[in-house]
Amino acid sequence: MWGPHPAQMQLLYWHHLTGDFIFNAYDADPRLELAHPHLIDVAFSVRKGLLFWTPLVGLGVAGLFVLRGRARGLLLPTAVFLAASFWFMASWSDWWYGGSFGQRAFVESLPPLAIGIAALFAWARAGRALVPVGIAALVTSCTSAFSRTSSTERSGVTPGKVWQNFSTFAASESYT
Repeated sequence: MWGPHPAQMQLLYWHHLTGDFIFNAYDADPRLELAHPHLIDVAFSVRKGLLFWTPLVGLGVAGLFVLRGRARGLLLPTAVFLAASFWFMASWSDWWYGGSFGQRAFVESLPPLAIGIAALFAWARAGRALVPVGIAALVTSCTSAFSRTSSTERSGVTPGKVWQNFSTFAASESYT
């Protein structure tokens, strides 16, 4: 149990890079603005929108509403957790969270959505809607694959740049 604590390593790393032990990685002075969340931008923006860059999240949310049996009890607590998380994370003044891929702040909120995706496929299979749900999953997976291979700079994304990259991605012979 000897050795430096991870927090000490972070402080030493910042000091090595910047000369300061405490470093603000954001350009501006970020703040939490709970009364003025950026809900539409966080959800749909081409710049860093959760549903734009991670469209499988939409299937997970849809699936929560078709939970059956004992799993139905997960709907209310999961919906409250996701709504509160979404509001809180959308209230950050730098809602795009720097130069990361997509909405990195939502990583901890993704596991409950896996339950929703599983429920959506179970519902689709039972109600013979497997083909439409399968097509939606395929389209969102392809969109996610494109976004991971896209060379678009995440902080200066425009719809035109996205379309140009998507056209290049779709026309290429190799997706690696």
